[in-house]
Amino acid sequence: MGRTFHYYMFLSKMKCNFEKIVNAGINNRLIVLTILLGSFISNFTFGQYYGLKFSSYEVSLDQRSGLDLSPDGPLSIKDELDLSFYLKIQAEQESYFGYIFRLMLGENNIDLIHSIIDDHPNNFELILGDKTSKISFNVPLSRLSTEWTKFRFKFDFKEKKIYSYINDTILIDDMSGSMANDGFRLMFGAHSFDRFSSTDLPRMTLRDVEVRTKNELKYSWPLDQTQGDEVLSIPSGYNGVVKNPDWILYRHNNWNNIIELSTKGIVKSAFNPLLNDFYIVSNDTLFVFNVSDNSLQKIEYKTPFCILGTSETIYDTVSRQLISYSLDNNFKSVFNFEDSCWSASLPSTVPLTVYWHHNRYIGSDGAIYTFGGYGEFMYKNAVFVCKPGTESFDTVKYKGDFHPRYLAGSGYNPNDSLLYIIGGYGSKSGKQIVNPDYYYDILGYSIKDRSFKSIFEFSDINSAFCFGNSVIIDQSNNLYALQFPKHLFTNSLQLIKIPLDEPEIFKLGTLIDFSFNDVQSNADLFYSSVSNKLIAVTSYFTEGRSNIELYTIAFPPEAIPKNMLAVKKTENNARIGLIVILVILIILITAIITRRSVFKKKNLLSNIAGGEESQNTTSLTEISENPYKTKANSIILFGGFQVIDKNGTDITGSFSPLLKKLFLYILLSSLRNNKGVSSTILSETFWFDKSTDSARNNRAVNIVKLRTLIENVGVASISKDTGYWTFDFEQSSLYIDYFEYLKIVKRKTELNKDNIIELLSIIDSGQFLLNTNADWLDIYKSEVSNEIIDTLVDYINRSDDDHEFTLHLTNCMFLFDIASEEAMSMQCKLLVKLGKHSLAKQSYAKFVKEYKQLYDEDYALSFTQIIDEK
Repeated sequence: MGRTFHYYMFLSKMKCNFEKIVNAGINNRLIVLTILLGSFISNFTFGQYYGLKFSSYEVSLDQRSGLDLSPDGPLSIKDELDLSFYLKIQAEQESYFGYIFRLMLGENNIDLIHSIIDDHPNNFELILGDKTSKISFNVPLSRLSTEWTKFRFKFDFKEKKIYSYINDTILIDDMSGSMANDGFRLMFGAHSFDRFSSTDLPRMTLRDVEVRTKNELKYSWPLDQTQGDEVLSIPSGYNGVVKNPDWILYRHNNWNNIIELSTKGIVKSAFNPLLNDFYIVSNDTLFVFNVSDNSLQKIEYKTPFCILGTSETIYDTVSRQLISYSLDNNFKSVFNFEDSCWSASLPSTVPLTVYWHHNRYIGSDGAIYTFGGYGEFMYKNAVFVCKPGTESFDTVKYKGDFHPRYLAGSGYNPNDSLLYIIGGYGSKSGKQIVNPDYYYDILGYSIKDRSFKSIFEFSDINSAFCFGNSVIIDQSNNLYALQFPKHLFTNSLQLIKIPLDEPEIFKLGTLIDFSFNDVQSNADLFYSSVSNKLIAVTSYFTEGRSNIELYTIAFPPEAIPKNMLAVKKTENNARIGLIVILVILIILITAIITRRSVFKKKNLLSNIAGGEESQNTTSLTEISENPYKTKANSIILFGGFQVIDKNGTDITGSFSPLLKKLFLYILLSSLRNNKGVSSTILSETFWFDKSTDSARNNRAVNIVKLRTLIENVGVASISKDTGYWTFDFEQSSLYIDYFEYLKIVKRKTELNKDNIIELLSIIDSGQFLLNTNADWLDIYKSEVSNEIIDTLVDYINRSDDDHEFTLHLTNCMFLFDIASEEAMSMQCKLLVKLGKHSLAKQSYAKFVKEYKQLYDEDYALSFTQIIDEK
């Protein structure tokens, strides 16, 4: 059915709505136009990959799904009720019996039941009260499970007739005892209303529920959301509620992390689309992860096998073999699943590879082709082939231009029999020292003609990016790839789509966290026809171990709706960004205010709602400004970077922007992780555009400058005694506010009031590393914000401090999360206990306003419910 069907349905709706605009009265045209625009946005924003999936017999009773489209009472209707919706029912279920919908007209129920019974011709029956109606029909499960089927039922209250429109067939039955004036209630799946309740339902997917009267659209629930228990209506004001929802659109724009694995040594990976198996090849074990059932199998080798950086793996669907190969050693080995061993193994010592991150493809005849790569300060444009039945690679002489590169994406397009290569990083000369840059071109390689041709080149690219090794090209000639910048360690993968017929880059789905350190990192993309999903794999080798993660997203992937909310607070990057900005502004304002002595004796209540002064301010005056802010031998990170030497002189200005960030990278890595940072990481972060020798020289010069500056601040040094660059210091001679902060938050449940006061004196200086920005700093800033909130919440829940001090803590929580439900709830309850009811309501109202602005939805709990919570 696909896109053609959806486009037809859209045109039909447009035609119907335009007719309504023409025929509608003047007072109704605005409403109809609103419905029309809503229909347009709903249908063309998300394509057809949306809907609500219901959980059924595969889960326990309280986990089954139910949709109530009239939770606030009956919805009004006159003369007739014309109900339509689109439905799918999943095949291979434990049971197919249950309610599709229950329609309540007054006290009379009308139910659509689905069941598959042997020797029974029909699988749908309409039940009127306690009897079966004449409306009974069959829609084959083969159709129900593979395509959307439209169901339509019209209830004519004047003629007392029911009409069913299914499969181009009209079925009619009499209806009695139902009054239109009573309105209607509509429920799908599991439901409970008065004496009517059931948890029986088939596992189904529903979308585009509409109610009309006399051909005029009255109510519509597209079910095109990504999350939430509230079901939005068109027009607004008739929202439904859903229990245990599974939103289909969420699957098409959110990556799902299905496995995380850490194992010793280097690993390589490959995908078997025939069995839906993902292979992770290590030195002693083959891990087999099945994408269908998420099962993991470990196959230990009977004979030794060596996986090095020179190795790559690929699965041959023709010979059904898992192959490991090395270009540098002209080597190929095949894994025998019966004997659990490889046909050959590399020696334990081999030369450094010169073909890192080359592209690979296995043809329909089993031949392995490789393209490009990088090593020994040179980018490559060589093409090699290993033909079936051979163990070595031969050079391919080709025609056309293929400039030296690595970190490109490649994939075969069956529509034109070309292997597509997109982007990458390199230089036309092949030399790393001669103007290396990103490529933004799409090349096509003909295996038959052994020739390259230019397909397209993007212009006006504003951001630098490379690609994961493989790309996917679908039947509609859309190319899917994973893109990322190569100059960032704390990185992320962005899925993109490029329609090859009219090339343009579209960003799809959520971001995938990715640690990138050139040859130690890898990203790849596969397509599973069995699960109809894209599979992304990331790997990162560090400290002798490889960390591998697999992610899936439903195919085809969709763009993130602009109004989509993240499922978890920690996953909402947009929200975090907004909070950081607001926190900075709030802290700046608060810092200015709190430094004025006239405000230091004010009660916290006046800060919350501009109200009365406290009778007890002792707990607040205990919290003073950080005394080390201007004291000798201090390094301050809260409120901005500041260094005070042993003479009490502020030497912050002696740190150039590069020196400051280099120092912070070493300092934070040492204090936070107790480890430090390698030379390779420093080079990749600060001198990624330099050659190895040039980066080494730059690093050495700047380390010397840092050591000179640090000599004047307490007893401290920058060393590499452990193999990592670390910052070492004597705690008795040097004060670092971040170090003291870490000691406090790491104590967690052992914290007392004095510890909390000390913490407040540190963070009172302002936002962590205010006005210092770098991509690698974001994770530190985010961790600090989360730790402060968690620490204060935990302390408040355990303490029995006076109300004034606790109120001050809730106010601090708001500085780091303006929509903190815990802070609001605690604050309101404390104010009520103090008899400050008006201030409590003002605090609640302020929170509700911020919540609405942040999430674009109303807060669910009322003020009374908050106060009555236990």
